[in-house]
Amino acid sequence: MSSLENAKNAKINTHGALDPRPFLCENTLEPYYCKDCNFTTPLAILYKLHFRQCTSEIKPTISQRIIITNYSCKRCYFETHFSLRWLQHVVDCPPTKPRRHPQIKKCDFCSYTTTGKSSLRRHINYKHATGDEIQWFKCQVCVFRTKEKQHLSRHIINKHTSSENIQWYRCERCQYRSKIHYNLKLHEIRIHGKKEEAGWYQCQHCFYKAKTKSTLKEHEVSKHVKDISWFKCSHCDYYTKFKRCLVLHKLRRHVREEDTQWYKCDLCPHKVKVKKDLEKHMFLRHTEPEITKRFKCDQCSFATKLSDGLRQHKIYRHLKSEEIQWYQCEKCDYRAKRKGALSAHSLIHRDKEQIKWFQCDFCAHKTKRKYDLRKHEAKMHGNKD
Repeated sequence: MSSLENAKNAKINTHGALDPRPFLCENTLEPYYCKDCNFTTPLAILYKLHFRQCTSEIKPTISQRIIITNYSCKRCYFETHFSLRWLQHVVDCPPTKPRRHPQIKKCDFCSYTTTGKSSLRRHINYKHATGDEIQWFKCQVCVFRTKEKQHLSRHIINKHTSSENIQWYRCERCQYRSKIHYNLKLHEIRIHGKKEEAGWYQCQHCFYKAKTKSTLKEHEVSKHVKDISWFKCSHCDYYTKFKRCLVLHKLRRHVREEDTQWYKCDLCPHKVKVKKDLEKHMFLRHTEPEITKRFKCDQCSFATKLSDGLRQHKIYRHLKSEEIQWYQCEKCDYRAKRKGALSAHSLIHRDKEQIKWFQCDFCAHKTKRKYDLRKHEAKMHGNKD
């Protein structure tokens, strides 16, 4: 009898193991199994990794210790426990110079630190450069200039690009739209973001928290920073901690109507000088109530469309006198719970020549406050166009 026939009769495994069953390549191998749990796997490396994790809380004996080899690339920071994955990476990794750890660069004028040279240059140019040292980015169409290149790009899009050539970024939940994608993200976080889904930024000085880092920074400057340079209006007594607030104040209060670029509502005759005010008007007046009425008081049935409105409501209705931050008038005993109310009160201490009067278009009535003029026109001339 030939050796081939003997092998067939004995059903010898052609891979070298004696097996009562005929060998088939489809037969599954005996898996590795863990004695401490129900984990099984056909791969030894996965079993070793599991064994290390499973027995991490128990000090293993000498026979149980398994050394996991760590493979690292000499050209970069790549590391792995798998030799085949390391070999594939080494083949694909370009033969460049080894990566160096980033060096921390410090500002010579303040405590600012960064790892990028360009970031340090922008910081010095924006915060510490004066006179001819400032690198200005100028608009070729108007007199606008800025220290930030990205601000110039936004200015060109907002001011000098027609609506037909702009890629609008629209909100899926309301009528808001923006020319800048970042502004749409901020809108979705601030207006439609749920509290439980928000990545909150916590103030280190109080219990305040914000949905965006920029909002938290404004809060800290407004509430907790004492040594700060104020921005004062050259036309009136207004002053603020933020330059953008001063710009908006001048635009709203001191720019003549004939020199103003008006923003008109497409759904009603309302028009404003500031684009942000138009967005607020659209949100308050022309957005469905079930979308906008989302800020509810936890102490009563009050509901409002704006978070600031809820904050003002709690100050007026639910806070005790000793818990309120009062705004005191410097010329009399008047004090107010709201800074805007104090500003309105301060008009009584000004001379008539220093006051900007709001004149009614239908009669001789005039008032110091624009809001009072609107109430007068609605009450006395509501039927007129």
